[in-house]
Amino acid sequence: MARRVGWWLSVALPCVLAACGSGGAGSDVPFTPDVPQDGVVGDTAPDTPKAPTKVDEAFRVVFPYAQYAPSSTVQVEWLDPAQREADPKTSFDTLLAALDPALSCQQGCIPDRSGKWLAVVVSLPTSGTSDSTVRLFRLFDGPVLGSSSIPDVVGVRTFAFGTDAFVFTRMQYGCYESDTQKRGCAKFFRIDLSVPNPAGEESLFTFPTEELLNTLIPPSGAFRIGQDGRTVIVLGPTITSQSAWWWRGPTGLPIQAVGPICAGTAPDGGCLSAGFGFLDTDPVALSPDGNHLVMALVERDQSLILTHVDLRDGTGSRKTASLLTMPEATTSFATNACYNRLIPGNEWRPTFVYPPLRFSPDGTEVVFVAGTSCQPNNARPWTNVLAIPLARIDAEGVIARGDLRWITDFPTGDTLAACVSISRNSMDLSPTGDYVVFAGSPMLDSSFQVIPDGQSQLGRDDEVWVTRRDGTTAPVQLTGRQSWKATSTTAIAVPPAAP
Repeated sequence: MARRVGWWLSVALPCVLAACGSGGAGSDVPFTPDVPQDGVVGDTAPDTPKAPTKVDEAFRVVFPYAQYAPSSTVQVEWLDPAQREADPKTSFDTLLAALDPALSCQQGCIPDRSGKWLAVVVSLPTSGTSDSTVRLFRLFDGPVLGSSSIPDVVGVRTFAFGTDAFVFTRMQYGCYESDTQKRGCAKFFRIDLSVPNPAGEESLFTFPTEELLNTLIPPSGAFRIGQDGRTVIVLGPTITSQSAWWWRGPTGLPIQAVGPICAGTAPDGGCLSAGFGFLDTDPVALSPDGNHLVMALVERDQSLILTHVDLRDGTGSRKTASLLTMPEATTSFATNACYNRLIPGNEWRPTFVYPPLRFSPDGTEVVFVAGTSCQPNNARPWTNVLAIPLARIDAEGVIARGDLRWITDFPTGDTLAACVSISRNSMDLSPTGDYVVFAGSPMLDSSFQVIPDGQSQLGRDDEVWVTRRDGTTAPVQLTGRQSWKATSTTAIAVPPAAP
């Protein structure tokens, strides 16, 4: 998805004293914690642990590392997950300082998936301005950074890399002559990175369109680039509904893919507001072939759903399957979802889905992080990486536990090391799709020894993890540094060799 300045500076969830469903034993081999797998939630006798993940794919993981004690600072690090060394990290901050001592990743450093480019936020908004300045650098293996001939991109609200493209938004007020109220909208632009000397930025479209301006909630500038590398996906929330729109140019307005999806339902079948609000950052993904869009959201204030739209159909019709559905007479999902999980057989069901959603490379399944903050995880969410076939969403109805592939199966709880909690917006797939990387609470300390249960580090730090997407191996913790949080992960192809 698009990145906004300061996006990784999230606050750690506090750790509270609560029982964990299942404990974990340590390992005397670095990076190979004994993580219980495939046990029923709360089961105290999990199945025989799986072998730890060994990465045999060549790719790199780039992740922001935020220090919260003794001072507040952010570095962006580089990791080769196949090396499995004790501390295989390299800081982009050091490389930037060698080019210009005034530069760092404190404000943001984002790579593209090809491994050829790095976007660095070189200035944040100042008095009298609303957006930031971004500079593009060439990225080579090592890592090595080189300057580019592209001028600084100014006035940036959000940005993301597509295939050989840098896409960004600027906010504007009064985008249309008919708008006497001077409402806010997002202007979309692109820089073509496929040519040796990019000619400059190209205007793409404005969102909301003039027709939608009085209907949609003013946008934040958020968007996603589909996994086809070229389609721009934007969401259009109102106070009562959600919709999704797509654009892949080269000209024209965004096309509505689906909507309205109602927050609540009126007696006449129309949309009503509910006890929650849709956002333009809600989970949505587009398949690598550009044909299939999947969203995760709460519908009718009653059901946590996954919904699929085949864009080739052109009608906006969708297939929907539910992860958690409350009884028909019950609404107020935010208030009552946890109570619904007390129903026998519902204990495993999540009450939220984190962004991002990711399709497998062949487009046949969707990978996502889901979880709950219900007891015993009121403060530290219970989360897992799950996969579901697109065909299962199309079959509709209520999803069964066995319909999902549990790529991870962490036990519930707040204080035990085995109860790994995955961070929002932190999951990614390797270039082949064979591996899943994510940021989550640590099991091992900076010496790669098991953290004693109940330690505050379990609820304050977050580290980089890797596991196989097929779920056949146990997740492995790749980093460990006390008082630091890995707040997201981006898996990129191995960059080209330095010239």
